[in-house]
Amino acid sequence: MRSSYISRGYGHLLKALTLVSGPGVCVEVGLLDGYSMLIIGEAIRHSGQGHLYAYDLFEDYPYTHATYDAIADRITRFNLDKVVTLRRNDAIAAAADFDDLTLAMVHIDISNTGEIVRQAIEAWDSKLKPGGLLLFEGGSPLRDEVGWMKTFNRKAIFPELCSNSLLRENYTTTVLHPFPSMVLCSKNPTTDTAVQKELGFDLAEGRSLHGEIAEEELLRDLFPNA
Repeated sequence: MRSSYISRGYGHLLKALTLVSGPGVCVEVGLLDGYSMLIIGEAIRHSGQGHLYAYDLFEDYPYTHATYDAIADRITRFNLDKVVTLRRNDAIAAAADFDDLTLAMVHIDISNTGEIVRQAIEAWDSKLKPGGLLLFEGGSPLRDEVGWMKTFNRKAIFPELCSNSLLRENYTTTVLHPFPSMVLCSKNPTTDTAVQKELGFDLAEGRSLHGEIAEEELLRDLFPNA
């Protein structure tokens, strides 16, 4: 299974971000062999709530790709049919499939460039809930120097992140630099009490922590071989 995320452990990060952002509807655009799709889908199944809509151009993409049937078979083999829906569309047009303020997380993992990132922010911003996550593969200055970006004279991503007005106004943004790098954009919440409750800030009166876990449960969830 091919993915530039594998060697640096980004799969573990995607699982954690899915659980933190949920429960809710998630979107991934750009699947290749389905590595991150399967991780996000499994995290949703583990949580018991939410759904992943997974998009790709498949055979319509002229460069490296997997087939629609191969990814559909993989979803079935990993028993994720109930939590993952496969669709054929591109990263910008797919946003029209969703209502405003309905998505918990959007992960754009295509051949990202500065232009694609700009268009994707414009397309998906209104779809994300406050507190939702918009993730992009790439984003570090070193990622902007990879061979194909130079060969095809693609616009760098990092300058777009620094200058994008929607990103500055609506998000708190971090770039993780280890290859292939990733941009984490967390949509800033409002002071609306309903939003605060959905994000888990409805702390019980007189308590400083919300939620408890027994040591046995912690060991079972995080250290299954302990």
